[in-house]
Amino acid sequence: LLRVSSGEALLGFAQGDAAADAVAGVGAFDEPMPVQAVARLYDEYLHVVVRADSDIAALGDLAGRTVSLGAENSGVNVIAARALDAADVDVATITDPRLDLGESISALERSEIDGFFWVGGIPTPGIAELATTTPVRLVPIEQTWVTAINARYSDAYRPSDFPVGLYGLDESAPTMAVPNYLITSSDTPDGVVRDVLTSLFTVRTDIAQRVPVASLLDRRQAIFTGPVDLHPGAVEYYRDQRD
Repeated sequence: LLRVSSGEALLGFAQGDAAADAVAGVGAFDEPMPVQAVARLYDEYLHVVVRADSDIAALGDLAGRTVSLGAENSGVNVIAARALDAADVDVATITDPRLDLGESISALERSEIDGFFWVGGIPTPGIAELATTTPVRLVPIEQTWVTAINARYSDAYRPSDFPVGLYGLDESAPTMAVPNYLITSSDTPDGVVRDVLTSLFTVRTDIAQRVPVASLLDRRQAIFTGPVDLHPGAVEYYRDQRD
């Protein structure tokens, strides 16, 4: 969001909650960011990953532990702070090394951290690979917390569950999901946005062979990006497809 709004990047992937904060100029953003949505891509799921033999059974057990809340300035960091607040866990009591996903996985394997937060599609390949060598569990996210977070923030979340079998889980675990948007600057030419969308939907089957969540791309759902406005070029593209 910061790179796209500054012109450093033409396109970016952003969680719906962080994107809502960006256009409103709240949370981590001192002023509204000039970004707009190109498409709603797929839903991402909040993972709170611990080793299967950990004594951490609930978010409240994370107080006083060493837990990665995501890389600095990441969407993971945003949602982690909100989930912990809903569970009445003071972030200041957690030792947070601020690791990205790859670093978090390696640190958990070496028992250097007690757990980590991640937000991504399911299955997330890195976590799936981790589970084959280091049995893991997912700490449950209570559904009442999702309601509380929506009431306080941008209503960007929905209750969901991790299915049995995912990452070797013996039972499903409740969590929350947030949409992932493809975003661009408000200054991006309309024609560029139309070309991007034409390419994206033309080759989505090929992309899905390497990135499975790409198979979830759906023109009918792609337009639902509120409260982030669709870029005018995107509006033109979707209208043309409908006609």
